Amino acid sequence: MSNYRDFVLADNPVSYWRLNERSGTTANDQMGLNTGTFSGGFSLGLGSALFDDFDYGVSFDGISGQLNVPHSGSLVFTTACTIEAWVMLLATPIEDGACIVAKENGPTWALIVAGYAGLFHVKFQVGAAVTSQVSDWSRSIQLSTWAHMVGVYTGSLVRLYIDGVEQGVAAAFSDPLNNAGQPVIMGYSTISDTFQNMRLDEVAVYNYALSQSRIMAHFLAGKAGSIGADPDPTHFPSSRGRG
Repeated sequence: MSNYRDFVLADNPVSYWRLNERSGTTANDQMGLNTGTFSGGFSLGLGSALFDDFDYGVSFDGISGQLNVPHSGSLVFTTACTIEAWVMLLATPIEDGACIVAKENGPTWALIVAGYAGLFHVKFQVGAAVTSQVSDWSRSIQLSTWAHMVGVYTGSLVRLYIDGVEQGVAAAFSDPLNNAGQPVIMGYSTISDTFQNMRLDEVAVYNYALSQSRIMAHFLAGKAGSIGADPDPTHFPSSRGRG
């Protein structure tokens, strides 16, 4: 059994959605603070990103599927934050991109993937009136393959990591995060009005900057084997939502 969950909990996230539900429309927060609601086209009970964890993840159809977590004070990150997710893209994203997970309409913070000329543009951005962002035109990310994506805001820098390795760093503008009471949304961008066709697993958010060594530790704990296998080869999705 994987100890990935223990690695995440040891770093005290504000919220941690394992996305391992097998029915219904509720996404439980391991920290007990911020429950989310699935809507639109989504499928539960799919194989986890974690090879040796008999767990499950969710898939969004890229048409209407999303997860909405209502705004709360615990999700207001004004000085630093880390956003972490395991992502499997199922189709090339549009050029404008769609969010993996974001608290937008500031914008405040957003982990985004766009597609252009056969490449995937992975971005992590923070800010309000002025946006600071770091990005990577990644040739390493492939469709139907799990990737561990992490965006870090230190207060003065924004950093992007893929599979434990830093892909870029940029100076952050002094413009503070403007959380504006907006929800956290996964799979949909309220700004570009676009949906992401993807599988998603193990999303965690922190109110501080996770170190590179801990990010690598999380990746290695999750990778521990051949990533991507369904824990039960005979298993079929147990729930399919439609908006």
